[in-house]
Amino acid sequence: TGDCTLGTDESFNYSTSLNAYYESHGADYFFQHVRSVFKKDDLSIVNMEGTLTDETAREAKTFAFKAPAEYASILSGSSIEAANLANNHSHDYGDQSYEDTIQYLEAAGITTFGYDRTAVMDVKGIKVGLIGIYELKDGIGRQQQVIDTIQEVKNQGAQVIIVSFHWGTEKSNIPDDAQKTLAHLAIDQGADLVVGHHPHVLQGIEKYQG
Repeated sequence: TGDCTLGTDESFNYSTSLNAYYESHGADYFFQHVRSVFKKDDLSIVNMEGTLTDETAREAKTFAFKAPAEYASILSGSSIEAANLANNHSHDYGDQSYEDTIQYLEAAGITTFGYDRTAVMDVKGIKVGLIGIYELKDGIGRQQQVIDTIQEVKNQGAQVIIVSFHWGTEKSNIPDDAQKTLAHLAIDQGADLVVGHHPHVLQGIEKYQG
């Protein structure tokens, strides 16, 4: 799935925030209509768009998201096994908030990956390599990272390789040239599936090299 923002921005109205709904309805409220789908599949991956932290030093940006550590149960309780952290909200309360998020998700049994941190999961005897690339600032400049991270999971024996990109222009339904170039590169390097998130709308799908 795409962006999952657990928690809230401190400037939002608390009464209508995710936190208020968590307190009123519990962790199982949020994925209630798709939990059965996640439970049936072999691997559910989200883009974790925000932080799980107690840090108070907010980055100077329009929106910054954080939640308590226990909110990891929203994901773990709905059969979500892995989370990409390579996105524009993973450091909303500084580097410590990023490290905290990794710690709390992993403690809840959720494999984390993204940036230069790759993961290889054993899924029913198949080694699945997970790669997360943050494209927004550097665009086509992420090419070497795509090559390096795919080689890294290959070296770890990955038999299926999934590359998760945080990319594209918000509200644009059409992938731009940088997206297409990076996606093709990933597949040429051995990726079996390329998925993307960030624009907040559906974008086109392309079948490439089978």
